[in-house]
Amino acid sequence: DPTCTQVVKEKSAAFGTYGYQPKNSAGSTDSGYISIYRSSGSIDATAHEVEDPIFYYVLPRWTTYNEQIGLTGKNSGAKIDPKITTFWVGDSEVVKIDYSGTGDKISTMDNANTQIHLDISPLADPGAYRYTIYVESQKTALNHDLASTTSDFNPAFTENKTDRVYKIDSGQWNIG
Repeated sequence: DPTCTQVVKEKSAAFGTYGYQPKNSAGSTDSGYISIYRSSGSIDATAHEVEDPIFYYVLPRWTTYNEQIGLTGKNSGAKIDPKITTFWVGDSEVVKIDYSGTGDKISTMDNANTQIHLDISPLADPGAYRYTIYVESQKTALNHDLASTTSDFNPAFTENKTDRVYKIDSGQWNIG
C-alpha cells in the first residue's frame, strides 16, 4: 500500500542591505545612508513581499540618525508612512521603522529603499564600524537566520523581541 506524504512549505522572502557613504570625516552631516535592498536572487525566495514588518537598524558607533532628512527612498509596497522611533543600546543608536498594523506589503525586489541618513559625531575615532539590520516579520517567513541564533545578536537591539526576528545582514561604515 503506497503512502504519499505532501509537505507544504510556508512562503518565504528575503531582503538585502545597502550602504552608501560619500563622506567619512568626523563631524560630517548626512555622511550617507543605510537601507534595505533587493536580495541577490532573493535567496530562493518563494514570496517577494513582507506584510507589516518592523525593521531595526543598529547604527555604527559614532553615528546618529539624521531626523531632519528623515526616511527616504520609499519602498514600492509602502502605502502608509511607518512609525519611526529611536533608542540607544550601549554606544549604538537603533532606528525602529514600524509598519505593523498598516497592511503594507514591503517589496523585497526594490533597489535601495527605506533609507536612513547618518551623521558622524565630531568626536568620532577613525575606524571601520559595523551596522546591522534586523526585521521582525510575524506574517511572512524569511530566508534569513533567526537573530537569536547569530553570535552578535543582543535582544536589546529589537526591544527584547526574538520571535520571528531575523538578521538581514551587516555592513561597514568607515570614519577616517
